[in-house]
Amino acid sequence: MRAIDTAYAREVLEKVRACAQAGALATGARLEFQVQDVFYEGMMPNPKLADLFDANLEALGLAVSLPGAKERMGSTDMGNVSQVVPGLHPYVPIAPEGVSGHTAAFAEAAKSPAGYEGLIQAAKAMAMTAVDLLAVPGNMQEARSAFERQKAEREQTE
Repeated sequence: MRAIDTAYAREVLEKVRACAQAGALATGARLEFQVQDVFYEGMMPNPKLADLFDANLEALGLAVSLPGAKERMGSTDMGNVSQVVPGLHPYVPIAPEGVSGHTAAFAEAAKSPAGYEGLIQAAKAMAMTAVDLLAVPGNMQEARSAFERQKAEREQTE
């Protein structure tokens, strides 16, 4: 199970467990329900890192296309990382508009020359962002401060 919000994912997990228990009871079956040791947390993208990365995309001549509030930020192992340190999970175009991720069409687009070019541009923007963090005084602290604010806000809502 995956969700943008970890608390909601855990709530739904319990509902799924209850449904499975009801199904087992109704059919006379025995239920064995196991939850993975690893729970993928929702992403907590760092706004300072995002701003730096976006500026670098623009410096490379790429348009910045921002996803909707709940788009593209589901649970992933990177979500777990972003709960511990400032993190960024940027998206860059490697497939034509309208091609959904995790599809055969996306896989084909990703291995095309345009897909490779998108990958190179992403690597450049990431490297430029690392340089910005290390070379520009205050950027690292701003990213850390934003992270601490996000953590505090998250803890208040849990």
